[in-house]
Amino acid sequence: MKNIKPSKLIELALKDLETVESMPEIYEISMNVFHENHNKKCFICLAGAVMAITLHADKNKTLNTGYFPEQQHLLRALNMFRVGAIESGFLEMGIPLNNLKSSLYVTPYHINPIQFKIDMKNMTFYLKENNL
Repeated sequence: MKNIKPSKLIELALKDLETVESMPEIYEISMNVFHENHNKKCFICLAGAVMAITLHADKNKTLNTGYFPEQQHLLRALNMFRVGAIESGFLEMGIPLNNLKSSLYVTPYHINPIQFKIDMKNMTFYLKENNL
């Protein structure tokens, strides 16, 4: 994940999100927590999905981004991107905003998971158009 472009990071996160969505007996999506264990079920957000799948976090542990110091800035960037805050995500990744939009609208996951993923994919298209 080192030196990953924002668009690729979001694509990875969406892939991991779809993986955890297919495991409802283990994971429940809750964008209010990173990776939190409650009675044999792990509640996770978009960044938490990356923690669970790509970074192989233990589903029985409650973790935050600090558990992954080398990827912490990327996980925190995902937390910003999931609410459309491009500028804040870029700050976490140390990328200048230049002339890009500082934000894009992203439908909250709890309102419409399908639209959330469409909006996030649209963000990746926008970023790719700008070589990011």
